[in-house]
Amino acid sequence: MIKNKSRRQLFSAGSFFTADLRKKLIDTKRIWYWVAFFAATVVILVIGSLSTSKSYEVGDIAPESLIYEGATFSYISDVAYDKAVAEIEAAVNDVYTLDNTKLNNLNEQIDDFVDKMTAIKKEPDSGSETVVSIYKGLFGDSDTAAVYEVSLNNLSLSEINSVASALRSYFVSSYSEGIKDADLDAFINDLNSWIDEGFREDQKVAANAIVSTLNIEANYVLDEDETEAVTAKRVAEIQPVEVTVRSGEKIIDEGTEITAEQMEALQKAGMLAEGKGVAYFLGVALFVLFLYMMLFLYCRRYFPFYAFEREGILLIGSVIVSFLLICQVIMLLVTESS
Repeated sequence: MIKNKSRRQLFSAGSFFTADLRKKLIDTKRIWYWVAFFAATVVILVIGSLSTSKSYEVGDIAPESLIYEGATFSYISDVAYDKAVAEIEAAVNDVYTLDNTKLNNLNEQIDDFVDKMTAIKKEPDSGSETVVSIYKGLFGDSDTAAVYEVSLNNLSLSEINSVASALRSYFVSSYSEGIKDADLDAFINDLNSWIDEGFREDQKVAANAIVSTLNIEANYVLDEDETEAVTAKRVAEIQPVEVTVRSGEKIIDEGTEITAEQMEALQKAGMLAEGKGVAYFLGVALFVLFLYMMLFLYCRRYFPFYAFEREGILLIGSVIVSFLLICQVIMLLVTESS
């Protein structure tokens, strides 16, 4: 009776963290055997799960043919929808609108230039501070400023008005058709060619002088809201694509490049390994810890030799680890052969 009572006290739940247990496990460093086997078990399970998982990426060359063996099922293809959306976005032409303010701005700038030239022509002294200030405001300190000043001084106000009027007409004609940002450089080149061909030398300098003061902008601008509205309307008309995967169907042929559609089929069929994050590895560790705790408590209660003695711990731990290794090797061989 005394022996049985002592044994019940030794293996009761309340004596789990007693000095006796500390002496048996911690002080004798037997606990490190348990920790080592726990770690080995976790590593084996994790490596085994990773090595037996099949992972593919779009564009990979299939190392083997993949055949679906489950029950026939259907799904709505997200890949087909995304591809249809991409095709619509590529096919829909951008919507442009004419911005009349750009032409109005040009006309206002030309009018402002003519007003300043009128003020210059009214000055009795072409070298007065007023004239110098106006020219500096128009052309700054550019290399061509002096050339422009000489040419404009030699032209009468009516001749300058004639050049300005010709420029207005040119802009009105050109802007009526619309000019995009992408075509702006070509438009300016055409403008320069028109000036070279349509004016005499002194007028060319005057025309270039006026153009140098203008902020020429594209007036055929992209209407993003309207473009998006047209695209959204087309996208809303897309019909869902239903894909059926039948039992025994070969999804991928060996040696072929894996497409996005095939990847989607593999995923829907459950034939792809899911990514394993921190939660997975933590779950494995906690599960193995729970099993080892149950094993330890059982041995502590009924077979103390396997719980506290070095030989016993090595024996039971080696059996567990060896068994898991054999199972993982078998699973790996089966996976490779299939």
